[in-house]
Amino acid sequence: MENLNNNRTRRILIGTVGGQGGGVLSAWLVRGLINHGWDAISIGLLGLSQRAGTVTYYCEAAPKSEQRRVNSVFAMAGDVDLLIGQELLELGRLVQSGYAAQDCVIIGNTYRYLTTLEKMPSEDGIFGSTNIVNAVNRIAPQRNFLVHAQEVVSTNQLPALTSNAFLLGAAVGSPVFSLPPEPFLEAIRADQVAVETNSKAFLLGYEMARDGRLARLAEEERLRISGAVAAPAKTATQLVFQPGPQFLGLLQRASDNAAAHDTLVSIGNLLEVYQNADYADEFARKVTQCEQAFQQNVPGHAAGLFEPLCLNLANWMAYEDTMRVAQIKSSPDRFARLASEFRNAKGIVEVRDYMVPDLEQFLDALPPALERLFRKPSDDAKREHASSIKFPVRLRSNGVIGYWSLRLLAAFRWTRPFSSRHVRETKAMQQWLDAIAAAAREDVRIALVLAEAGRIVKGYGWTRKKAMADIEAFVTEGAGYLSTIRRQGGDPLSIGREALAKLAQQAGNWPQCEEYLKQAASAQSMCEAVRA
Repeated sequence: MENLNNNRTRRILIGTVGGQGGGVLSAWLVRGLINHGWDAISIGLLGLSQRAGTVTYYCEAAPKSEQRRVNSVFAMAGDVDLLIGQELLELGRLVQSGYAAQDCVIIGNTYRYLTTLEKMPSEDGIFGSTNIVNAVNRIAPQRNFLVHAQEVVSTNQLPALTSNAFLLGAAVGSPVFSLPPEPFLEAIRADQVAVETNSKAFLLGYEMARDGRLARLAEEERLRISGAVAAPAKTATQLVFQPGPQFLGLLQRASDNAAAHDTLVSIGNLLEVYQNADYADEFARKVTQCEQAFQQNVPGHAAGLFEPLCLNLANWMAYEDTMRVAQIKSSPDRFARLASEFRNAKGIVEVRDYMVPDLEQFLDALPPALERLFRKPSDDAKREHASSIKFPVRLRSNGVIGYWSLRLLAAFRWTRPFSSRHVRETKAMQQWLDAIAAAAREDVRIALVLAEAGRIVKGYGWTRKKAMADIEAFVTEGAGYLSTIRRQGGDPLSIGREALAKLAQQAGNWPQCEEYLKQAASAQSMCEAVRA
């Protein structure tokens, strides 16, 4: 790639998410260009929210000349020389809007900060990164450099927060500028924020852009995201506890299937940390009961049911309550990760957590007999009122008081099996398992759909209550519709999975799912009548 004409105006557009430091990146760029003797300006277009909203920065720069320059305050389509994306979807927005010039260079971070619309669906709501990467590669096939900036700097023993400096270095070292690094290092030093680590990250990006390593890394990242390169093989997971006889027996039965064995080991480790080894044994007992029902009714077909059953059951059994939140917040792994992200920070990093537990969560932790003193089990109005009573808490999680408060709360997980929440969860769980076993006696396809339905149980608060109502309706009424469709000669597996996809879009979607099943059953009945 040849460098651009040194005297022409450079137009740079930076797409970022509020809170990522796009203002710092654009300020470093402008100050560095001014330090080098160029004229440079920038303007920011802020999103609707201060944090996590779309933010765009537009810069224009050119070597100083006697001729007066008139700068634009916004980018024009097809006129931008350098696109920088601090987040992949924001880069995709700029590309889709057609800002890139014919010889535009594109530098981007493949890190994803999920949007609200992506988070709202229960599943399959995330926009595919492959679409953006392929579009960038089509527009600038030899001039795009997309890498996971946080991973690159972390691999080089630098804090993840220095990814902005890394992207700046890549931009300065690219053919758009190809300028010396010192003026930009001076801009970083003038900012007096993590000067040492930001300077190292800048030089890393600059040198990688100049010596070709960035281009090679970008090609590897493109192949990884597109799935052209297989993911590296995972090392075998090891048990971190002494399993009980039930779980050990389940492991032994899965010993001839490496993937299933590793999955069970991970599940066992999770449940032991979540509660204890006996809880992992309880998981094994539930799975064994279903296995026996499968073998009696559908011998040879139990293998297909095993994976969704185990994964969804483990996820359900490890539901999040106040003790689990406290356990996660005070986990050594969490503090180690934060220390890594803020590596080389001056002084001690303070970790402050803002939590808003409600009265409902406290009542859930009580035994059923005590809970009934405060409300009737079926009193939804009182439950809603309890959820509206909040107790805001602000803790320094790595301080003495905050840390030991969380550890004390986490230690009360031994009371979990006696809580009213656990009783309700276990009852619903058993209803689901019984429905799977009953369906297996009729048709393995219906049993498989019901096993897969366990994935809709997620979230907390009212979202989880809606999800619990959804799965209760699906394993009772929904299973009845699927049974009718089977008797009429239809395919309960494909229709059931389509219905499940509609149910999983959002908690509380059972009415839409039921309507679909009714229409499918009616259509199948008409087809049967025509055949008759």
